[in-house]
Amino acid sequence: MTEQITTLFSGLTDEEISKLKSYMEPKRYKPLETIFLEEMEGNAIYLVQEGTVKISKIADDEESGENKEAEKVMTYFRSGDIFGEMSFIDNLPRSASAYAVEDCELYIFKRSAFEKMADEDPKFAIKVLMNISRIISQRLRRTDEILIYLATQLDIYFT
Repeated sequence: MTEQITTLFSGLTDEEISKLKSYMEPKRYKPLETIFLEEMEGNAIYLVQEGTVKISKIADDEESGENKEAEKVMTYFRSGDIFGEMSFIDNLPRSASAYAVEDCELYIFKRSAFEKMADEDPKFAIKVLMNISRIISQRLRRTDEILIYLATQLDIYFT
């Protein structure tokens, strides 16, 4: 069975895509520019229109034997991808940092814009929220697969 990748625009008409973009703010970032930092307040989802974004976390560098912190790259997002959805949904601080790898154009979808959308057109807001939920679900399934693989390799069990 082939996995169908959900995007923010999945199942939307061209008119609905334009409508959704009207709730977003475009912003350009230069290479190495910080989009947000780990532990910052999060209230927006970012859609990559063009360019590449790096998501990373600071972690202890155990390989050096010293108690140094090092950047660990978690993933990269490219055109059509969204990121920042966890803080958008749970209202908790950012769990990682985001940086532009190259010139990027992003669309910023703030929670306040979503709330306005929900007031103006609840059915449309549900449609958009379902796409966000599907993206989160697909990422969680991939994370489960990675955890199972690692648990098997390390012969550990999760309780």
